[in-house]
Amino acid sequence: KSGSGKSTLLNLLMRFWDPHEGRVTVGGKDIKSVTFRSLRGGISYCPQNTIFFNTSVLNNLLYSNIDKYYELTPEEEYRLKGDIGGDKVPIPPEVDQYLKSLGLSDHINGLPAGVFTSMGDQGQAFSGGERQRLSIVRTLLKDAPIKLFDEPTNGLDAFNEQLFIKTLAELKAKGKTSIIVTHNLNLSKYCDKVLYLKEGGNYEYGSHEQLTKSSEYAYKKLYETFLLNYKDQSDL
Repeated sequence: KSGSGKSTLLNLLMRFWDPHEGRVTVGGKDIKSVTFRSLRGGISYCPQNTIFFNTSVLNNLLYSNIDKYYELTPEEEYRLKGDIGGDKVPIPPEVDQYLKSLGLSDHINGLPAGVFTSMGDQGQAFSGGERQRLSIVRTLLKDAPIKLFDEPTNGLDAFNEQLFIKTLAELKAKGKTSIIVTHNLNLSKYCDKVLYLKEGGNYEYGSHEQLTKSSEYAYKKLYETFLLNYKDQSDL
């Protein structure tokens, strides 16, 4: 949960770093035995602070899966454009599907240019919560077997947090693996396993139910404190 622990976890899985001891495996296979392209092609990453480009909503979303949605000619011209004033290309149906599932469809489609509306520099035309949900949509559009979410509910209200939780259940039903790095322990009970990173490289690992049953686990005390804070905020 600490900043350094979180960074280590992300960097090891994406192979920005390699471990000094032990190994990282996916499906029993050491990730050092596969190419970077293969490894990162199998991971769809939703960062805490997503970069958005000063182009259309559609371009910003489809950017996550260039091989599927963009086809470059020898002259390197994009088949799909999507900028205001550009070609009004057919919108992939899964785009609207995911916008609906994250509660964004009515807002986006209500804009003068819909998904062809420019997001502005760093997505400034949209609120923080809207940018966060668009980042999740972008992640979903890359149909990778592993979804890696870094603080995905940061900036989301309780209603939109529940939409994200529902999305997690749908991913699990499709056989996808979701890895969530978060300080929001409300998400923990929806995870099969919890890895609680502590100071000094120590950790606790198990299901949410296992880690909250015994007072010997520091996670139990942390979760109880979280519930108190969560209740206090809800009462405001």
